[in-house]
Amino acid sequence: MKNLIKRIKTIGPIEIFILISVVMAIIFLVKFFGIKKDWVTIKVEVIPRNWAESYSPYGYRTPFWMSDKLNIGQLEKNSSGKVIAEVIDIEKYERGNEESEVYLIVKVKAQYNKVMGKYLFKGKPLDLGDAIELRLDNIHVFGQIIDKNYPLTSYKQKEIIIVGRWRAQDKWKISQVKSGDIMIDQGAGITIAEVLDIKIEPPTKNMIVLSGLENTGKIEMEDNINKKDAVITLKIKVHKQNNRWYFAGHQKIKIGEVIWVYTNNIDINSLEVQEIKEM
Repeated sequence: MKNLIKRIKTIGPIEIFILISVVMAIIFLVKFFGIKKDWVTIKVEVIPRNWAESYSPYGYRTPFWMSDKLNIGQLEKNSSGKVIAEVIDIEKYERGNEESEVYLIVKVKAQYNKVMGKYLFKGKPLDLGDAIELRLDNIHVFGQIIDKNYPLTSYKQKEIIIVGRWRAQDKWKISQVKSGDIMIDQGAGITIAEVLDIKIEPPTKNMIVLSGLENTGKIEMEDNINKKDAVITLKIKVHKQNNRWYFAGHQKIKIGEVIWVYTNNIDINSLEVQEIKEM
């Protein structure tokens, strides 16, 4: 100890300056190139492994054998047993053919790389549109990040009334739609849509029928008397994401847009929004 004190007393101003400079340089390098860990909340749409080849304008579809087993509270742990991901909310919308649309709100332990200016999860960026893999309680999930700035208090929500036209449908299909039919978010267990009223009108879209000999180019227009329009009034719950209002995951609510309503009786596909009424 005495030798150390004697050595310190012999250090000159130049050596002290060099020592302080080295310490400051180390602190700067640690802060500039250092990686900070933090929890980040993202919204993920569950997709097939080869999602680019399976795109549908109505959204991706998850088989029931997977969607039924995805639930709030599921975790992913690293090799040390530490939690690195947790499902804090989930949306599930059944869509016939033993398939559903699934959206996960996931809190992940990410690393912020200051040089890149990005959060990384398992070494990959958490950018909008990026693919992500999760292993939730022995369930291997592939997803696409559709919101990397999920609000702490969830999205702003409200109920509105819309009037939509279901064009040129078979009479038997329209007869399946009843006032009081509902659509449920299977993840949260809440009703997000209810049929308030339904009116039947003449069809507004004719069927195109090709006829005549091959290569004659003859086309006939024919009214199909078995088709009708259904004008359906619904009360729906919508949420605001990036200054747009959406219904059931990714469906934009706007005049002229087409949405899909999965009721307990029948899937109302391609319902054209014609009127929006604030509640």
